[in-house]
Amino acid sequence: MSTSNGISNDERLTTNITNPAAPDQVQAPSNTKKKTNPKPGYPDSIPATSLLADFITTSKPTDLPADVQEKVQELLLDYIGVTLGAIQHAESTGPIIEAVNKLQGIPPRALATAASASANEEKGGNGAYCSVIGQGAEQRWLPQYAGLLNAALGHSLDFDDTYAPGTLHAGVTAIPAALLGAEVLLCQTPPREEATDGSPEPPLTPSAFLHAIALGYETTSLIGRELGYAAYKRGFHNTSTAGIFGAIGTLARLLRLSHAETVAAFGLAGSRAAGSMQYLANGAWNKRLHPGFAVHDAWMCVEMARAGVVGATGALEGASGVFRGYTAEPERVDLGRLVGGLGMDRGGEGGEWEVCRSSLKPFPACRMTHGFIEMIGRLGEEWGRTRRADEAVSAGVLDGGDDGVALGRERPLPEDIEGIELFMSPENFILIGDPTPNKRHPTNNIDAQFSAYFQVAHALLYGAKTGDLAAYSRLDDPGINVLTEKIVVRVDDGMKQFSARMEIRWNGGEEVERSQEFPLGEIEHPFTRERVVEKFHALAGPEVGEERAREILRLVDGLAGGETRVEDLIKSLR
Repeated sequence: MSTSNGISNDERLTTNITNPAAPDQVQAPSNTKKKTNPKPGYPDSIPATSLLADFITTSKPTDLPADVQEKVQELLLDYIGVTLGAIQHAESTGPIIEAVNKLQGIPPRALATAASASANEEKGGNGAYCSVIGQGAEQRWLPQYAGLLNAALGHSLDFDDTYAPGTLHAGVTAIPAALLGAEVLLCQTPPREEATDGSPEPPLTPSAFLHAIALGYETTSLIGRELGYAAYKRGFHNTSTAGIFGAIGTLARLLRLSHAETVAAFGLAGSRAAGSMQYLANGAWNKRLHPGFAVHDAWMCVEMARAGVVGATGALEGASGVFRGYTAEPERVDLGRLVGGLGMDRGGEGGEWEVCRSSLKPFPACRMTHGFIEMIGRLGEEWGRTRRADEAVSAGVLDGGDDGVALGRERPLPEDIEGIELFMSPENFILIGDPTPNKRHPTNNIDAQFSAYFQVAHALLYGAKTGDLAAYSRLDDPGINVLTEKIVVRVDDGMKQFSARMEIRWNGGEEVERSQEFPLGEIEHPFTRERVVEKFHALAGPEVGEERAREILRLVDGLAGGETRVEDLIKSLR
């Protein structure tokens, strides 16, 4: 296919379409070969699936600017820390691993032995056995199960990066797919190509690894952005429904699928994309498994496509495709917007890549709660400083007292609060603000992660610290339960995405109002490098030790410059 900037010459985009007939009406044949309709479900709809596959299969590591490579490194480091943290802090980790081991049938240690024997064979073998982060060098899984576990663990704390325009987590499918794809590629030891200087080219360069991750982020993000929050209204979770396509994008690039194979894999994925929001009813572990199922099924679709299995065309834009079936508002989908940026000349400006809009989380809770957590945590600190200063003056400490130490409590108590009102968008209210008993008084981690009541009460009484997972050991804290009864959530139709506003009435009559449009971690309110590293060490250190955590950090930082071999990084994560 002849292409320019990732779009075929005979499929150039024109999005000025007016009054298209409804998808279920018969249309006269188009008098042009060009498909220009930006809405899904029409005979002349823009072939978004094909164009996306073209972008993935023709894009090169050199297309990724240096600042985007650095962003991907940051996201990779964060994912590793969150995944290691889930080993100790997610109650679902043990049962999920046990279930997968039973489904696999072959013990992970037996596969590790087989992998070692295969590696020692003269011809290298093709046993594609993969590892899972933090589970030991002596254990291996089949690729689909390694992908399932790495993705499920990465999402189990609800602490992984977030893409606001699509209300989803893109990294938790792209990165596990890249890890399993890299291990498969390195295990199969394909013939090495000659570099321009005559030296052997490695089967997988660090830049190719980062590039494949970026493509996975891009694919998930662009699809998720078009699905929008309206997909949640229909009961679907964008992280998994869009994430399976991102995982395929990463695998297709690493394993060098052809355009036709990638389209076929996307077509098969149209029958595997899933993720029900019903988990909110009882704090079920479905959500943690959603990206795991997506990566598992992405591998199955890719392998079937590579074997010649025919997949449906138009998986995204077709009359029965993802955009017609998975969002309650398909008329808002803009296929021209989706494909318009694919392969465009970004002029070295990393901000044009959607991966750069993925934000890191400072707190292990639903992203919609973060603005409230940050504001109320800071307010509690201010209250403590003011209270201590006032009491110090009263005691004469600031006027030549004996040691100058301030008196009083560090943080407020429930009785210091008369009431708190939280204001949020209608979309956020559905997930975190509905005053159901399991949100007002959660009894499990999932419900607490999606409760504005619990998160605000905890942050006010105990503070808001980066990487702190202690909140979920306080589900039965009496002070939190008293304070949540004093919180009222109100819907503000003018508020969008993750914006937050609150009004606090202290006992004694003082009222304070705070608002925040962007939570910490968004590009408008950035997470500093120091806090990225702080969060990583807080999660990884207790599991692997500080020395090994520092080594992982060094290896991740060395990817963009080529100092780190991908296989060395993978070994360090086992």
